[in-house]
Amino acid sequence: MKSLKWHYFAIAFVSALLVFGGGFYLWERFKEAPLLEDMENIEGVKEADFQEYSDKVRINLEMDYVTNIYPVIREIDYLVKDRLDKDHQYSLSENRNGEISHFVEEVKPALHEGARKGNYLEIKDYVEGKSKGYDFDECRFLVDSRRMYLQVKQDDYYAYVIVPLNYDREGEEAR
Repeated sequence: MKSLKWHYFAIAFVSALLVFGGGFYLWERFKEAPLLEDMENIEGVKEADFQEYSDKVRINLEMDYVTNIYPVIREIDYLVKDRLDKDHQYSLSENRNGEISHFVEEVKPALHEGARKGNYLEIKDYVEGKSKGYDFDECRFLVDSRRMYLQVKQDDYYAYVIVPLNYDREGEEAR
């Protein structure tokens, strides 16, 4: 008689694990689809995807040109914080030409140094000065409390650079 009760207990336990595990899996899947759809509904986002790690989310965005990248990123920040509540970073696909790529590679070290040192006005002057040597339609540098943003446009080509401001004293990105 006692062995029969053990079987019932084991079957009930395994069934409960399957139900809870399946429910958790479905919750995670249904959470992801609406988030991606909402990100893709933001003006300028052609396609969105993300990889979720234990402590961080990497958001991959295929972008059209937007006149100001800051509101796009801010809106995605709110969506991710509301639904995933994890730190996140961005990977943006752009449409660069050789001149934009050269300019971005030229100013990128200064952007990271500026993020570490906090000398944003100097970096803005540096970026604006460097951009005068190019024939850009637009070169915009913005800073908020979390990131620096650089966006450059020339004809149908464009690039976005987003640099986090959360650096520790050794220059490593803080977590």
